[in-house]
Amino acid sequence: MPDTSIFEYQNLSYKLRVIKEWRSNTRYSLGSKFLTIRIPKFYPKHLSEFHIEAAYDWARQQIDKRISQGKTIVLSRKYIDGDVFKIRDRAFRIRIIEKNIKQFAGKAIQNTLILECPPGKSKDHLSLSKLVSRVMGKYFKAYIEEKVNFYNDLHFQEEINTVRLKNNKSNWGSCSSNRNLNFSTRLLFAPEEVVDYVVIHELAHLKEMNHSSSFWNIVRAIKPNYKEQERWLKENHHLCDF
Repeated sequence: MPDTSIFEYQNLSYKLRVIKEWRSNTRYSLGSKFLTIRIPKFYPKHLSEFHIEAAYDWARQQIDKRISQGKTIVLSRKYIDGDVFKIRDRAFRIRIIEKNIKQFAGKAIQNTLILECPPGKSKDHLSLSKLVSRVMGKYFKAYIEEKVNFYNDLHFQEEINTVRLKNNKSNWGSCSSNRNLNFSTRLLFAPEEVVDYVVIHELAHLKEMNHSSSFWNIVRAIKPNYKEQERWLKENHHLCDF
């Protein structure tokens, strides 16, 4: 029986979730990151394995159908030992090391991206993607802070508490009432002018904690073509996942 922790097809990677519960039949669902299989609790092992294989066939059909209909498929990056990972103006040689550890750990040293994982987890692309996002967030934090300080000094002169980069998929940035600015690490895949726009957008919230006309007037005065940057984010968000 193949490895049931990761399902790969058409250069896409999904983490498999097998959920045994009190139900009378099986059910499959395919999201952007997970292939989920719900199986009755009373099924013996061989029957559960049969439905996992059936779910693989079903998922392949669903992916082919989505591609043929021109529907957006979320790109899932694969991290393979020896490959080159490119982000912004940097290229890192990936080094994946299995160690006797319980949690994933990583760091970027010069041009090498070192990813340490528990035994047998070197192909857990979902966990590796979260790790790479965290490592790159630390690596490029100074880059984002420099932009925040530049635009704040030039246009806003507002007090800022902290600047953080997080693996956030629900938005590109946020500004809290405590004057904390948070940015999604996905932004690191966006063009320079798009990054500038998101930084300006969040800084503007230090003056207007809403999306009123006054807020957009502030953004427009600094970034007249901001709608082009918003359009890029809307059309290309699927290119920015780790």
